[in-house]
Amino acid sequence: MATNTNAFAFETALVQFKSGLKKRDRDKFKDVTLEGLLKEIENIQNTQHSQRRGKNIARLQPFIEAMNEFGKVIEVFCNTTEMVAFVWVESPQTNNPSLQSTKFSTGTDEVAGSFAEAFHELLDVYAKLGESLPLLHQYQQLFQTDPNMLKVLTTMYKDILEFHRQALKYFQLPTWKQIFGSIWKTYKSRFGPLIDNIRGHGDLVQKQATLTQIEVYRKDTETHTRQLQSIKEVQEMQMLREVISWLGAPNAENDQYQYSKIREECPGTGRWLLDIQAFKEWIDPKFPTIPPLLWITGMPGAGKTILASLVVEEIRKILPPPITLFFYCKNGDDEKNSFTSIGRNFLAQLLNTNKEILLPYYWDKFSNSSEPVLNTYPLIESILEVALQTCASVYIVLDGIDECEREQRKRITGWFRGLVENLQPPHQDRIRCLFVSQDDGVARKDFRALTSFKIESKHNRADIEIYSKSAADKIQSSFQLSDDMSHQIAIKTQVAADGMFLLAKLISINLSQQTSVADLENELEDDRVPRELNEAYSRILERLLGQASSAERVSSETLLRWLVCAKRALKWHEIQAAKSIHVESQSVDLERRRFRVDSKDLCGSLVEIRDDGTVEFVHTTAKHFLISSSYVDVCRGNISLATLAIDYLNMAGFRRNAEDVTALILKGYYGFMEYAVAHWVRHLEEVADETTDNELFRDISESLETFLELHYTSPTKRLPISQENAKRLRLFQDRSFHDDLQQAVASIRKELTHFGEMQQNEIAFDLTNITNSIRHILEKTYIDEGQRAGAERMKEMYGQNIFKCPRLSCRYFCDGFPMADQRDRHVNKHTRPFHCTVVGCPTNILGLTSAKELERHMKEIHGLIKDIDLDFPEDEEIARSKRDGHDTGTSKGGLTGPRKRPRITEFLCPHCQRIFKKKYNLDSHLKTHSDSRPFSCHECGAPFARHHDLNRHEKTHKEKEFICGGELENGQRWGCQKKFARADTLQSHYKTESGQSCIPPWRNAQAHGVGT
Repeated sequence: MATNTNAFAFETALVQFKSGLKKRDRDKFKDVTLEGLLKEIENIQNTQHSQRRGKNIARLQPFIEAMNEFGKVIEVFCNTTEMVAFVWVESPQTNNPSLQSTKFSTGTDEVAGSFAEAFHELLDVYAKLGESLPLLHQYQQLFQTDPNMLKVLTTMYKDILEFHRQALKYFQLPTWKQIFGSIWKTYKSRFGPLIDNIRGHGDLVQKQATLTQIEVYRKDTETHTRQLQSIKEVQEMQMLREVISWLGAPNAENDQYQYSKIREECPGTGRWLLDIQAFKEWIDPKFPTIPPLLWITGMPGAGKTILASLVVEEIRKILPPPITLFFYCKNGDDEKNSFTSIGRNFLAQLLNTNKEILLPYYWDKFSNSSEPVLNTYPLIESILEVALQTCASVYIVLDGIDECEREQRKRITGWFRGLVENLQPPHQDRIRCLFVSQDDGVARKDFRALTSFKIESKHNRADIEIYSKSAADKIQSSFQLSDDMSHQIAIKTQVAADGMFLLAKLISINLSQQTSVADLENELEDDRVPRELNEAYSRILERLLGQASSAERVSSETLLRWLVCAKRALKWHEIQAAKSIHVESQSVDLERRRFRVDSKDLCGSLVEIRDDGTVEFVHTTAKHFLISSSYVDVCRGNISLATLAIDYLNMAGFRRNAEDVTALILKGYYGFMEYAVAHWVRHLEEVADETTDNELFRDISESLETFLELHYTSPTKRLPISQENAKRLRLFQDRSFHDDLQQAVASIRKELTHFGEMQQNEIAFDLTNITNSIRHILEKTYIDEGQRAGAERMKEMYGQNIFKCPRLSCRYFCDGFPMADQRDRHVNKHTRPFHCTVVGCPTNILGLTSAKELERHMKEIHGLIKDIDLDFPEDEEIARSKRDGHDTGTSKGGLTGPRKRPRITEFLCPHCQRIFKKKYNLDSHLKTHSDSRPFSCHECGAPFARHHDLNRHEKTHKEKEFICGGELENGQRWGCQKKFARADTLQSHYKTESGQSCIPPWRNAQAHGVGT
């Protein structure tokens, strides 16, 4: 009879184990007997043998025998089968204990029915566990007489339960089939220490260790566990840094924080939305509309983005908390206006919610990707689909869809609508999506048939009234106004805004910035209070430029022109460097020429400054106003920026072997370098396409001629000139440098878009090499200055991220990294993009240059061979096998019995469901679904998965031999004269509408007996 103390330790471990199980699993497991388990093993084995897919289930025999004896020993001490119910349970037919944890607590039949490799790996783990477990029945008396040995037995019991808990947790994931190949190696490593502990405790029992020996082992185990945990944490941190860099996601939390701060200025703003029926139904965690999709729309300035930030906060209050994903799109920002940006950002947000599972999964995808930054649509979509399937409930908020280009809008709305609309019962509400945008023709098409809600003036009226009163109170205090005057300001602001929160804000700011009471009264005249956004913007400019000195006016106009025409958002340190360029003296003088006031002083409430130093317009409508009202001439703006960038790069600091580079760095000379190098060509293309100003044309032509003389390298390989670029550069066709300019633009365009390694004979400029040389000195100077407390000054001149990628096509060419090792690991992804997936292997960090090298490495070093032919019968196949009455011929226990299977004549692609008759053809086809593109075109660098795809593509670069047309005997020409690389392409041309119009003259000639 066991004492309560003996039973308590086992009971505590069991209760803890059961607490992690769902009721469904507890009920399922308790009904399984050893006899039922062996029968199920037999059925699985029979089906395996009939399909020639046997996995040597006999490996389980040591585990079953060891657990059988383990269960008998525990029952003696617990005096009840409940204490061991999830390892053993009493069979109603016999007195023999039976393995309770059917399918080994993981649903082995389900594993086997879905993925043969998983089944093989699971059997292997259980075989190792069985080898570690001693046969304990012979030590029954020892456990009863030695309390120390009983403690060892209890610890073994806990480890066995923890082993089963880990396995169960993994194979209960809804996405385990998709992520098995990616994370099993990582997850499997967690079983190793448990098995080692079980083996170690078993050794203690077998040698009947003393208390001292047990204590020494315990301390050694704790030390070893801490060391393993430390190593694991370091590896995970390394993986996390690499993956985050690969995702390259903008931080949506910064946007959320900014918009939340705006709402704090007027507490309670937007809470009326929570009472709108359509919204209540969408957000209701129990009874949502199906499909749970909602479109909120409204006019510009109605506060849609601020409402979206409120929705995010409300979702985060739901219990139990769902996963909240959100994104704020922004026009003109390449990192915030595309599907790839949203996808990468959502992947980063999901990673923060489930690092345990998603980090190894992302890491595997990163290691097998040749992209330094995730940018491939299919890969983003597939990873995102899997990551979302790990979530029980997801709320998605997408704001500003109308800020994206048409093709991106279509892709974003189509993909996320499909994601939600394709959910199947009973989980149709598992993912919900809220779209927020303006109501234009495109949006109505994209969101047709969706539940929608339009923000009207009446909805914002109460909020604007509160805001206007608060703003009027501040103005009253500043100007010492009467209560009546303050009330008048509040009423006029509220009436003029008419539901547009942005307009109310602009009116209030404009009034607060007046310099006298008289000016304030003048602004409050009925004909002066703006009634729409453009009027408000006009009033702000009128005050800014009208009250400014001539120098201030020039500075304001210059900055506004740069912000409108810039090809990406400018940082304040870049603006200051650009302002400090003095072409005549060939210098960059920050101390004397930089702005002594900030952007808010120069541009007023038209702009905002982000935490990272980015200067951007308060709203997209502000930029549109400046263009449409001709405050900014876009053509002249592009000319000025193109000329400035080119003149800047013509300066002595960018010459080969430039002198005193370190001294120039410390003066902020290179603060505008990244923007100038990356974007001069984009400004030039728009200049060439639009300018009609002869004087400006002469200026840019003169600068270009010097630019080419200094930096053009005369590449030996000539690149093809697109029709579009030829047309754009036609303006310079009479200039002696026209041909060189065409080649230069083609080369720099390829550098900007090509992620692979460009051939040296294609590179037309030395600027990338010069830039990287300067950066090398700049980084060294920054490190040296850090030792002399001068690093902060350098950050003011060059931004927070000093260490940058050398690839012009990479976003990190401008964005950079705060640490050199982060940049180095990123660059390694460019040059050696194929990484071993085994954490701890040096090649995991260093990478390899080709997929073939990686395959050889995995085989020779790690013994891992990818077997795409692994397949295991589904549950339906098992059931069909039983119904068809296969003669199993197995012995009792279900651990033997090979059988012949029929020949497989169809091979199904798991990605697109295409069926092949030959496995070789399937193998070749599967390469088209792979992320690996090892075959690159020597002409244009386009990557391909298969060699024959490359061969077909390269024919398009050869001289086109097939021509639409010819000459009739009467001398008349027919056809459009277009040339084609292949005959089948010409045939396809003839089937088109334009091609059909080419053929009639030839047919008429044939009909009348006239040849060609």
